[in-house]
Amino acid sequence: LEVLAKLSPDLTIGLRTYTEPFAKKIEETGAFLAFDLITLNDSVSAVERATRALGADSQGAAMNQAFLDELEATGKRAPGKVSAVFLWHWGNAPYAYYSNHLTTQVMERLGATNVQGEPPKGMESADSSVITMETLLRLNPDVIISFKGDAGPFTKHPAWNRLKAVQSGRAWR
Repeated sequence: LEVLAKLSPDLTIGLRTYTEPFAKKIEETGAFLAFDLITLNDSVSAVERATRALGADSQGAAMNQAFLDELEATGKRAPGKVSAVFLWHWGNAPYAYYSNHLTTQVMERLGATNVQGEPPKGMESADSSVITMETLLRLNPDVIISFKGDAGPFTKHPAWNRLKAVQSGRAWR
C-alpha cells in the first residue's frame, strides 16, 4: 500500500478476492475498480468496465468479441467428449473447481465435461471444494489440469498413478 500511495496512480484495478481487505486504503490513492473473476460473464464484464474506465470502450468490446469468437471457433475444432477436472492444490488435498468457475466454463465450451459438476445446493457461490483421491479415482477423468499452489504430497498418493489422465500423459501441472 505504501508503494501504491507513492505511485499515485490515476486508476488501480484489482481482484476483489485479494483487494477487499484493503479497498478503503486503495481508494485513498485514486480511482479503484475491483472485480470478481469467477465466471466467464464476470470476465467479460470486467473487461467492459475496465476499458470504459480507461476511455477505451470500443477496444474492450472488440477484445471480448475476439475472445468469444476464438473460443467458439476452438470449441468447434476441439475433439470434445472428454471428461476433465480443474484442480488447485494446496497442502495435502486437491480442490476441484465446480462448473460455475471461469476455467471450467471455458473447458466446457471446448467440449469437456467437468467431473466436479455444479456446486451443491446451498453452496452456489463456492468455486471449488476438496476432492479426495478416492473420489478423483472413482471419477477418473480423461484430462486433469492442475494449478499448483504448492508441490503438495497428493501426487505421491498411490491413486494418482492409477488415474487415466496420468497414465495417458494428459495430466498437466
